[in-house]
Amino acid sequence: MHKLCKVTLHQLCKVCIFYAMFVPAERQDKMPLRRRLREHELFVQVFKAAIEQLGGNVDLTASDWRVMAVCLGGMVYGGFIQYSQKQIASKACISEAQLSRNLGHLLIAGVLVREHAPKGNQWRYRFNATLAHMGDTADLMWKRTPDQG
Repeated sequence: MHKLCKVTLHQLCKVCIFYAMFVPAERQDKMPLRRRLREHELFVQVFKAAIEQLGGNVDLTASDWRVMAVCLGGMVYGGFIQYSQKQIASKACISEAQLSRNLGHLLIAGVLVREHAPKGNQWRYRFNATLAHMGDTADLMWKRTPDQG
């Protein structure tokens, strides 16, 4: 590195340290703090190529996208959705009849997969593993036939 560059970087570092020491107290309150990701703050993996391909689907309406966003927020381990249909409808600000149509659109588009619940006579929905996943990457359900669509 050039001798002039070393001096300039060193001076710049000193100026930044000096500025940080004398930042007014009212600005320090507004500055965002670094925070660690806690164990209970889970995240969902969304696959970029699948979302881009889904963006070109002109059959999906705005309410379909809102329902998908609410479902992404309610995803639990394995890609299953923890919210009931009433909860999804209230969070997406739509009626339950409209939600039923939106879920049908998302099933046809391959975003969601519908399965029988282990107990009872109910359906449960989960995201297609080629689109979004929550959990260990070793547990990705690539080989499931409903996901290969």
